[in-house]
Amino acid sequence: MQLSSISHLLLLLPIVLCVQPFLPCLTGLTSPQDVSALKALKSAIFPASIPPWSCLASWDFVAADPCSLPRRTHFVCGIACSPDSTRVTQLTLDPVGYSGQLTKVEPITKEKILFVLKQ
Repeated sequence: MQLSSISHLLLLLPIVLCVQPFLPCLTGLTSPQDVSALKALKSAIFPASIPPWSCLASWDFVAADPCSLPRRTHFVCGIACSPDSTRVTQLTLDPVGYSGQLTKVEPITKEKILFVLKQ
């Protein structure tokens, strides 16, 4: 590789580094299996039992990825993710009186996932 080619590549490096943080938004961070399980959980809850201010009400799968940061408008509470933001590791649901049939929900993964219901 010629020196001028290396120079051109080095000039592109800052651009790549600036754009890279925005790429996960396009591809999605959270594993598809985890997203599918979260969608199944939310759909198993009766919509009338989900107040607009609750954790589940902020779960908007079209507008945001569950593990993306910062969580200011979507998935604002209820979900904890792995350090690399690819796996859901914990669910903490607020005590608003959700009702539904959780038997419809498939396991998130084969790994042990902690589900905590705040009391």
